[in-house]
Amino acid sequence: MKPFQIAGSITIIGLALCSMLTACSFFSQTVAPEQRDRVHAALPIGMDADDAEGKLNELGFQCTRRSGDYPDEDGNDVRSRQFLSCIQRSGTVSFNCENRDQVYVALAGAAQATPAAEEPVEVVDHVSVVRGPNCAPVELPKLEK
Repeated sequence: MKPFQIAGSITIIGLALCSMLTACSFFSQTVAPEQRDRVHAALPIGMDADDAEGKLNELGFQCTRRSGDYPDEDGNDVRSRQFLSCIQRSGTVSFNCENRDQVYVALAGAAQATPAAEEPVEVVDHVSVVRGPNCAPVELPKLEK
């Protein structure tokens, strides 16, 4: 390879990497108002946590239970003993960061256990819908032999 070809190749590779790393900033950082309203309407305060997770799954989110800090809709960090962290499932496979809607559902113990449950059930205490970068690795479908 000639020196100009090497320099040109490095420049192209560098530009490609930079665009992949900054791709998140090119897209909207705000949740569509309709999406925020839809999530809030689907998750009333006091709803059973398992039902809330099922409802979010129907809306296209994948949830995990966590504890610690999460961002609220005003951009403040909120500390919670237990919350659902739900990220919108992508319709396509992506190999770099992308902005996705994220829902955080703070959970609280119900005042009383239901007759069917031996211990208090967790219920929705607060809901935040935000949009931000998700750089989690994407699990590709397995090929069958």
